[in-house]
Amino acid sequence: MQYQKFYFESYHFSQSDLLATFRYSFDHELFFEEKVSFAAEGFSPREDLDLEVIQALLFHTHIALGISYYKCFPVNTLVVNT
Repeated sequence: MQYQKFYFESYHFSQSDLLATFRYSFDHELFFEEKVSFAAEGFSPREDLDLEVIQALLFHTHIALGISYYKCFPVNTLVVNT
């Protein structure tokens, strides 16, 4: 199957359980989802997290993790949804 575009669909961070979810697709047909937990046993989330910094880190992590999925079917067009 020949895909035309790779989409960095979205990412989400749950501050309550420190779980980040990253979504990707080829032509909105073949989807991938990756979840990363930043929690550790005995660790409780801080209430003073700087959400602007968290969002910047998540965006860059979204791009870095997405490259592995992109390599499945390299295409000429990458689309980053923000």
